[in-house]
Amino acid sequence: MIGFKLSPIVLAISVVLAFTATPAEAIQSCKAKVNRKTGVITASASQVGATPHWGAEPNTIDAEFFNESTCFAKGKLSGCTLADPATPAARLTPSLCVIFIEDASGQLPCAAIVEGCRASPEDRGGDFVIQIDMDRALAGGVTRQDTPGFPVTLSDPGTYRLSGNLDVTAFPSPEHISVIEVAASDVTIDLAGFSILGGCYYIGCPTGTGRGIYRSTSDARTRVFGGTVTGMGGTGIELGQGAIVRDVIVHRGYGDAITLGAHGSVSDCIVSLNSGQGISVGAGASIEGNVVIKNGSFGIGLDRGAVRGNVVSENAGTGISCGEECVAERNYSYANSTGLRMQTKGLARHNVAANNEGNGIESNRDSLVVGNVSAGNGGYGLVGPLGLAYSENLLLKNASGPTDAGLAVQLGGNACPAGLCP
Repeated sequence: MIGFKLSPIVLAISVVLAFTATPAEAIQSCKAKVNRKTGVITASASQVGATPHWGAEPNTIDAEFFNESTCFAKGKLSGCTLADPATPAARLTPSLCVIFIEDASGQLPCAAIVEGCRASPEDRGGDFVIQIDMDRALAGGVTRQDTPGFPVTLSDPGTYRLSGNLDVTAFPSPEHISVIEVAASDVTIDLAGFSILGGCYYIGCPTGTGRGIYRSTSDARTRVFGGTVTGMGGTGIELGQGAIVRDVIVHRGYGDAITLGAHGSVSDCIVSLNSGQGISVGAGASIEGNVVIKNGSFGIGLDRGAVRGNVVSENAGTGISCGEECVAERNYSYANSTGLRMQTKGLARHNVAANNEGNGIESNRDSLVVGNVSAGNGGYGLVGPLGLAYSENLLLKNASGPTDAGLAVQLGGNACPAGLCP
């Protein structure tokens, strides 16, 4: 025997067909829709008797229409709202995108699929993209826990896509306004080329707490890509473990730019002119292909992960700061405080550290530094203790000398101003 399962939407249509095949005296022409600008759900119907009610399930139809006194007359419902339009309840989508209407006649209820309904992800039976713009943000109801205004609360797993800029620059105290709150795991945010514009974009802010995209719970596996976050009073993007940020510009914020929990990934982003840190990620992370320029603290910071192919320049702190068990490859670190700093059990390979104020490359014990260029720095080209091994590095024109490697192991092939390094 072959089994099958109906999707929620197919099931909803089946329910509608079942309940509309009723006698002529029953309620007719049931319709419902979501207002695209406000998110408010309204209903209409004809041949309605006394005391109309609605419900999201056919066996629990006991809710009154909010504006029944004005929307119900001469047997017709027209523009009846399910709840007070000033409250989130008016935008709360029924679980299967269907509402049922009945009156006191005792006939079977009339059912209507809610046009434009955005059901919760567990009820959708497939992929579903929710569009967000300023009108939807101000109206609320993007998800079941979202209230009107900012932040927009994403309390359901699923995919959300901007269909316009989210701009809080004209609001009172904009430096303290956060824009998107992630309150669920497995949320994908497609910025679609649009921008989140914080209150500091035009006016400048000495301090602020407003964040562009942030977590409010122990969320996991958030994905953000394809747009700009600029001018936030606080952190630009602040997410939990397993988060992915790709192809995003984070610019001119007055806090840190991007901070993620463990096992995160940041790639192909431009992070510039933020007052705090550039990119900071927890253990087990990957940071690759980013441009990190002129931030007020370190450029990139991570622990137990890989940092590859980044351009990091003119940051007030260390260009790239790696914790234990870190791999740093093919990075260009220019004109920072220190070029590249690693802790124990790390590998630095094929990096360029040039014209930094202090040392070019600093590495701790039990690490390997191979095939790098460290030149024109204000300190040493390479600094490291006993247990560091280094080979095939070019260490030229550093103000304090080529190396301060103490008892580190020189494996050969390193080039210094006078020829081969001692």
